[in-house]
Amino acid sequence: ATEGLGPEERVRAAELRRERRALVAALREDFGPPTTTTTAESETDATEFPRRRSSIYEAARLFALLATENRRCICFARTRKLVELVLGYARDLVGDAVKPRIAAYRGGYDAAERRHIERGLFGGSLVGVVATCALELGVDVGDLDATIHLGHPGSIASLMEQ
Repeated sequence: ATEGLGPEERVRAAELRRERRALVAALREDFGPPTTTTTAESETDATEFPRRRSSIYEAARLFALLATENRRCICFARTRKLVELVLGYARDLVGDAVKPRIAAYRGGYDAAERRHIERGLFGGSLVGVVATCALELGVDVGDLDATIHLGHPGSIASLMEQ
């Protein structure tokens, strides 16, 4: 897969593979295969599955993990309320140094606020943004490490745009 790449590009590709493996390992910690245990009452095997969590919280957790790792990301949510919930949960999960580097982006903000957030995302002062589809409308955010989608955006075209 690294044929035709220069030495620096090969090193970067190897770093990205290591980072991807670390993220997958972190996810497997929470969502690994079910374990089998013996219960004292019945002496039979019972399968214990990890407790389900809210998709809103899980999106916030992934967003917080990426932001803490200084990975540029956008988390798309369908509604303004979901944007604010994900951002609130994420702020609870990240350290004080990361909190000012994540923001929300939605249609309810005035144009000046939206331009300020866009500049932060372009310029690198923001590491992550939780957004509605308002961000996908003709805004080129440049290089991103990840996008998170909380729910289906409604159409394949919108998903591809995001």
